Amino acid sequence: MPAPDTSLRDIATCPACGQAFTRAGRRIWCSDACKQAAWRRRNPPPAAPQLPPARHRRDHTVYECCDASSHAVSEYVEGGWLMMPEA
Repeated sequence: MPAPDTSLRDIATCPACGQAFTRAGRRIWCSDACKQAAWRRRNPPPAAPQLPPARHRRDHTVYECCDASSHAVSEYVEGGWLMMPEA
């Protein structure tokens, strides 16, 4: 029994670029680049997260003690820092 004529089925059109190519096995794409481009079209990257709007920030903050007599002087002695009230 003669083999069936498959010469017409061996030529296919690439769905990505439309170029005609000779099919080998179950190949659908003409090249790996077209295969990758088709995958990227089907699987787009996720959208970037939305950031909250920028807020106005202060340049710096200065803290003051309410009582000037509460300042302390520190002195390093053997064993650690010693806090002494200012005279």
